[in-house]
Amino acid sequence: MIKILKFFFLAFLLLPSGRLVADEATCYMSPDGLYCVYFDNASGEYMMHDMRLDFTYSLTENVEDGFIASRKPLWRADSRYVYISGAYDIWQFDITRGYSPKKITKRHGKPLKYEIVTVDGLVTAIFPIQLTYYNTFTGEKGQAEFHMRKNKLITKKVK
Repeated sequence: MIKILKFFFLAFLLLPSGRLVADEATCYMSPDGLYCVYFDNASGEYMMHDMRLDFTYSLTENVEDGFIASRKPLWRADSRYVYISGAYDIWQFDITRGYSPKKITKRHGKPLKYEIVTVDGLVTAIFPIQLTYYNTFTGEKGQAEFHMRKNKLITKKVK
């Protein structure tokens, strides 16, 4: 019932630009229902709407990566972080503290494709963040972990 009410509220929620969120794109709600992330086709950026403050801002405005609408943002279970895949890397956005976006992968021209491991569509709240990777050139598959405190990505091959 709460999900239906959230959707109904979202369908009629006006952004400062006067456009409806539902008309803009698919809205990815945080697990606590306080934030909405969506892709703005006009600007080519992911936008964040804070439901409590009725305020919208760009998450990806100053991030040098190619973002497209088909990449689904992933929320951490506690709604503190949202993860968005760009053309080259996966980025972590801290919603509650407003820190600068953090790049959690380092592809830099390597033929690696990373995906975050999720449980029921959410990133677990326990660090390290679990990822899988696939080398599009060699076909090699593996697992990776992003360690927040060390700010390191550690990869392990899987046969």
